[in-house]
Amino acid sequence: MNTKSNIQLSCLRATELIEKRKIVPLTVSEKFKLFIHTKMCKVCNNYIKESDLMDKAIEVLHERTEDEHLQTNALEKRILHNLDSEK
Repeated sequence: MNTKSNIQLSCLRATELIEKRKIVPLTVSEKFKLFIHTKMCKVCNNYIKESDLMDKAIEVLHERTEDEHLQTNALEKRILHNLDSEK
């Protein structure tokens, strides 16, 4: 088998590995192939940056949504407490 074809990744496979690395550790072979590919392919290199940025944005949005939910619950409890106090 050709060694060059064993090392080369398609962009599709590279993006699969880029996303996979966020879920489970890559094998040494996968890390090496992804490293080589992203050094040669600017599109996939940019995809790594954009994917990481999107993940961070989603995480921040999720945290913000959770905080808003907690604040709403706290406000709801205060209102109910005040209504009970007025009785």
